[in-house]
Amino acid sequence: MQQRVEMAKRMLQQPGLSIADVAFDCGFANQSHLGRIFKKHTGTTPKKYREKF
Repeated sequence: MQQRVEMAKRMLQQPGLSIADVAFDCGFANQSHLGRIFKKHTGTTPKKYREKF
């Protein structure tokens, strides 16, 4: 799961990819699933993480 989160972090830094696309490409069931796991591992949501970059 940690590897999926790390992959999502890299992908979220790329413009043009939606969070739903990132979730699908990283093997999460849906965007909500990515959000829950991402926040558990990083302490922030995918959207807030993306805004940093």
